[in-house]
Amino acid sequence: MRHPVRILVVDPQAGEARRVATALGEAGFETTVCTGAEDATRLATTFRPDLAMLEQCLGGQVDGIGLARRLRAEGDPLLMFVTRDATVHSRLAGFEAGADDYVVKPYVVEELVARVRALLRRAGRTDSRVSHVGDVVIDELAHRALVDGCAVELGPTDFALLAVLARHAGHVLSKRRLLDLVWGYDTLEENRVEVHVSILRRRLGPAGARLIRTVRGVGYVLREDDRSQLQVS
Repeated sequence: MRHPVRILVVDPQAGEARRVATALGEAGFETTVCTGAEDATRLATTFRPDLAMLEQCLGGQVDGIGLARRLRAEGDPLLMFVTRDATVHSRLAGFEAGADDYVVKPYVVEELVARVRALLRRAGRTDSRVSHVGDVVIDELAHRALVDGCAVELGPTDFALLAVLARHAGHVLSKRRLLDLVWGYDTLEENRVEVHVSILRRRLGPAGARLIRTVRGVGYVLREDDRSQLQVS
C-alpha cells in the first residue's frame, strides 16, 4: 500500500503557507502547516514529515537554520528552504544546516511543486515510509513507532511486523504471507506469527488491541475502518 509523501510547510506568513500547502495537496501530497519553529518541532514528532519546507526568517528564538538542525536531529526529513533571504551567506548557512534545496521568493507555485517532485525522485522517496493508522505512527526510516505521540520500544522483528501490517493497512494478511514478508520465508511454524502479534499488541497498549484485528481462519489486519472495506492479500 503506497502512502502519500508527507510535507511540513513552515512559514510565518500563514496565508503563504496555506497557498503552498493547497498546491501540494492538489499534487497528491499530504501536508500540514505552521508558522513558527516551536510549533513545527511539536508537529514533527507526530506528523513525521518526509520533507520540510522552511522559511529561513522565522520569528521567535529559533530561526529556520536552528529548526532545520532540530528536525534532522529528531528524524531524517528532506529539507527545502523557501525563503526571502537571497544572500550568499544565507544560502551557505542553509546548505551547511543540511538543506537539500534552496528556493528564493518570489517563486512560481507550479515550479516549486516541480522542484519538490524532482527532489523526492533524486532521494528515492516517491512514496512515504511513514504510516499513520489510528493513534499509531510508524516511521520506517527512523525505525520508530509512536502511540499518541509517545515512542514505543519495539524489537527489530516486532517493528518489522508492524511496518508490514501498516504498509498493507486494511488488507488481511495470512500467517504464511506474514512469515514471508517479515522473516523472508514461509517454512517457520505459524505460531511464531501469533507470538509476535501478541507481543506487538501488548507493547502498543490499548491502541494495539483496537487496531490489530484477528480475522479467524484468514489472518491479521491493521485497520481502523469499517469491516466491509477489508481486503484479503
